Amino acid sequence: IGGNTGGYIWSNFPNDKKPRQNVFVPAVYPGGTLVVRFYPITNDGTKNQWTITSLKDNVNSAYVCGTFIYSYA
Repeated sequence: IGGNTGGYIWSNFPNDKKPRQNVFVPAVYPGGTLVVRFYPITNDGTKNQWTITSLKDNVNSAYVCGTFIYSYA
């Protein structure tokens, strides 16, 4: 994942379940910071998509685990 890029994008998330506001979840690991994010309004190709990206550093290999619960109820 290149620093400050779109990173990895998850596609096919159901439209009726997408957040209406910005979601930004840090995932800190040794060597840098990754974030899982969803921006419904932005000027790039990540608009309305869930992505994982690096805030500044290039990430060539990393193991990230954990949970994040997104409730749309």
